[in-house]
Amino acid sequence: MIVRAVMGLALAAAAGTLVSCYIAETPGTGSRAETGYRAAAPVITALESFHRDHARYPRSLQELAPHYLSAPATKLETYYVHGFRYNLRGGSYTLGFRYDAAAINDCDYDSKTKKWDCSGYF
Repeated sequence: MIVRAVMGLALAAAAGTLVSCYIAETPGTGSRAETGYRAAAPVITALESFHRDHARYPRSLQELAPHYLSAPATKLETYYVHGFRYNLRGGSYTLGFRYDAAAINDCDYDSKTKKWDCSGYF
């Protein structure tokens, strides 16, 4: 009797996990990802303006303030979207953010391809 109850709970938990995986949004989609994209758009514009004016990208996002962007705009922090990651790679950069939904998702913009790439994990 106890074994059946434990097995039933284990099956219910496994089914719940499968259902949540099935109904979870694709990484990079949904309102939380859109919040990150909207916050990143002026940062990307500022990075490109900085590059046009200085023939290089800044060493950090803070270098954009105050001429290209206000200091608060270089930070991203909401209840479910967490921070910008900026990585300088020679003559290009990546700008990314992490957000929580049904999974933990990372989205990264590549200045070479001008595209976003997102992935997630549970």
